[in-house]
Amino acid sequence: MKKFLALAAVLTSFAASPLRASIVELAPNPTLAIGFSWSFGGGSAGQFGISGRIISSDLRDDWTAVGGVTYYPGSGDFGFDLGVGYNYQNTPITLTYDPFNGNMLFGASWANLRSRVPF
Repeated sequence: MKKFLALAAVLTSFAASPLRASIVELAPNPTLAIGFSWSFGGGSAGQFGISGRIISSDLRDDWTAVGGVTYYPGSGDFGFDLGVGYNYQNTPITLTYDPFNGNMLFGASWANLRSRVPF
């Protein structure tokens, strides 16, 4: 009886492996995005920025949380921003807030995104 239960447990784990792999592939993973931003609001004129961000999902057509750093070449300043975004094909579009400079930022970036795996 113990041998039968052990064999059943081993066979069940092998049978569930492809399903478990598919579920892991569907889960979003954080990824890096590099792109451009435009700051607005905060009582100052808009500025162009170069941004590096971490986005919470590497899946296409998915909402994501965003955190990153922006360098403003015109003024030489740096900003740190948090916000939300939406992942298109390989282009996350973001709307973030920089609490240090008091500005909102609209950004377009590039990231290596992937499609959801269909069952």
